[in-house]
Formats: sequence, C-alpha cells, structure tokens
Amino acid sequence: MENYLAIYEMPMDADSSEFMDDQDEINSEVLKLLKKSERLVKGILESNITEYSMRIVQSRYELKCTLLGKRILEVLRDHCERLEHEFPKHFLNPLLTLLIAHVKRNNIPLLIENYGVGRFYCDQELTRWIKILNDLIQGMRDEAKTKEFRKATRNYFLRGKNNYKSLSNLIRNLFKKYSRLMVLRIDLKYRDHLKDGDLIKRAAMTFEAARTHRERFFTNMRSNAMFDHIVGWAWKLEYGLRSGFHYHVILFFHGKHVRQDVTSAKRICAYWDNFITRGKGKAHSCNAKKEKYDECGIGMINHDESAKLIGLDKAVMYLTKSDFYFQLMTGGRNRGFGRKEIKRPERIETRGRPRNTSLVAESVINCSSSLT
Repeated sequence: MENYLAIYEMPMDADSSEFMDDQDEINSEVLKLLKKSERLVKGILESNITEYSMRIVQSRYELKCTLLGKRILEVLRDHCERLEHEFPKHFLNPLLTLLIAHVKRNNIPLLIENYGVGRFYCDQELTRWIKILNDLIQGMRDEAKTKEFRKATRNYFLRGKNNYKSLSNLIRNLFKKYSRLMVLRIDLKYRDHLKDGDLIKRAAMTFEAARTHRERFFTNMRSNAMFDHIVGWAWKLEYGLRSGFHYHVILFFHGKHVRQDVTSAKRICAYWDNFITRGKGKAHSCNAKKEKYDECGIGMINHDESAKLIGLDKAVMYLTKSDFYFQLMTGGRNRGFGRKEIKRPERIETRGRPRNTSLVAESVINCSSSLT
C-alpha cells in the first residue's frame, strides 16, 4: 500500500487520556480498540500476501494463518460489532469503515460462529471458509486503491489535522501578545434530571438543546464579569452512549489580571450547571485535580515554561485527537469544533526579554510542523 496513509497519523502519539474524567464516555479502552483496529487495516493494506491457507495435522484439516491473519480473526470475532455500537452518531475513520463494510458484506460474524478458527473435519468446509476470508481481505485491498476511497480518506483526516493546527496557531498568537496565560480545561456535560415528575436521562439531551446552551454560554461572556479578561477559547462537541452530548472546552485568560484558576473554573462550572442549563448541567473542572497530570498544561502558564507548554499541547491533542478516529455527525452547517481569539484594545506587552514567536516552546513547534 502506498505510504500516503502514514501522513494521517496523530501529530504525537502521547497518551492524552489523563484529561478524561471518571465519567468520560470515550475511555482509554475504546481508544485502544480504535487504534488496534486501525493498525490492523493498515497492515492489511500494506501487505499483498495470502493470509489464510489449509494444512493437515494428524489427518485433520486446520486453518493456517499468518501472524496478521491471526490478528484479523481476533478483531473480526471480538471488535467489529462493538465499534458500531459505541459510535451510533459518528462517522468512523475511513479505514475502520472499510473494515466494517466488508465484514458485514460477507456476513463474517455469523460465519465465525459457525466455523470458528479451530480444526475442520471436512476439507470442503474449510476451503470455503478460507476463500471467504481471503476474498474479504482482497476486497478491502482493491477498494482502498480506488480514487474514491483515497479522496474520502484524505478529506476525513484533513479535518483533524486542521483543527489541531488551528488551535495550536491560536495559542501561538496568544503568547505573542501575553507573557502569561491562565488556562482552564472544563467539560460541559449534563446530569440526569426530573421533568414533570419523570426522570430524564442525560443521554436524552438533544443536539439542538446542547447547541443552544453552548451558544448561550459563549454569547453571555460579553456581559459577565467572570470573563472580563478572557482572551481566547476553543470547544469540541462529543457524544457518548451514556453521557450524551457534551463539550470539551479550553479557556484562556490574560494572566496579568487573573489568578486562582481552580476557583475560577469552579465558578464557571457552577455557572453552566445552574444558569446556562437551568439545573440540567454537570460540568467538570480538570483544574481541580492538576496534581494528577504528569505534565500539567493548565493553570497559570508563563511563555517560557517548557514543561507546562508540552502539557498544554497534550490538552490540545485531547481536544482534537478523536477526529482521527471518529467524527460526530452534526449535519448541514452545524459545527463540532470552534475556536476564537478575543480582540482586546490593550497594547501588546513589550516589557522584559523578547519572546519567541513560536508556540512558545520548540517541542510544541515540532508537533505542529510535523503535520505540514
């Protein structure tokens, strides 16, 4: 397979799962499943050998598999149906979609139940099973070579790349203007609540209601003193089977005028819970437990604190990482990601040593440049 797939890897394969709270729907287990399945499909497309054949052991017919063939059977047996179940409102990575489409087309789950992967007493039965498996793999390889698949794959991954670069550029621009930023990482979620005496599950919150709450939250910043010194923000909409629609948000404040990030984040969470959603919300503050992060990229960050800037890049990755594996079906002109720099009339800070105009740390620049 051509190497064009390689350019769509995440900019950094670091584990950003530490930014998940205890109730996060897209948990580390599911992300590992997604990555495992994607790597499997890449292995299929990069190989051109026959993965399955027959051998006879003590007068019994056995399925002979390559190492890749064994991995394929494991995913076919355990994971394909779960992927569809976990992401009912998403477009999956085209590599995963390719796998699932061909698995369903060949009715593989039912066949695995009937044939399994063990010994066969009938060579005709085993021959048929081998042909089905090899045809499945060849079908995937053939489709992956088409112009339509290549175009769909390129377009899909550009979205994740562009979101990451866009947010990285926002942070770069902010640090050009402000030597210190207070960074808040907040998840704007929902709680189960009562309506007319009935219990309404948080997963029942509609996309339209979530969008209205998000728009109210950001619009009201203009007249709320809590946000007097905000200089930028970014948000990402996600959906989970049990958590429903929710937003991951990063807020940037001018560090010269604010302090106490934990208290500020707590107040904003309460504002979402009680005012924006009228008691239906349940926001989570990542700033409340900064000590659990190996490389903390939230709180107060100076432009020259390399370790914190690396941690901030992890937070950026977490916000955009899912786009490389699954993308929410928002429909029409509805967006699933947004970012904005707030233009302030004050002068750019000029006191002190001139600052690097990068994302303020060489490590972060390298992450951004690897995408180009």
